[in-house]
Amino acid sequence: MKGNEVLIISVGWDEVAFEPTSPSFIKAIRKIDPVFTPRKLNPDDAKVIFHPIDYIVFNGMKAPEPIKNIILLDRQAIGTDHRALQKSIEKVVEHENYEWQTLRVQEDGKIKVE
Repeated sequence: MKGNEVLIISVGWDEVAFEPTSPSFIKAIRKIDPVFTPRKLNPDDAKVIFHPIDYIVFNGMKAPEPIKNIILLDRQAIGTDHRALQKSIEKVVEHENYEWQTLRVQEDGKIKVE
């Protein structure tokens, strides 16, 4: 958005106009998007997977520059099983115990590992 533009947000039956830099605009966006905007992440960069974590964010995917980093984003743990799963994923990342594989689905439906 450029300098003097106004963003109109439709929620239900009401339309509200905001200056994009106004505190009320920022508050409205955080209410609509409590996950990505407060962390300065683009929601379009996120892919929902729900389990074992909520989102994988390819930070910068929608920008012209290369992806900055990949963020594994999950809600606060609810219960010991959820926290144990989060800790397990955290240890895998810390110990770099992961690999990258590219899989291609061919025309005939078969999956090829590159």
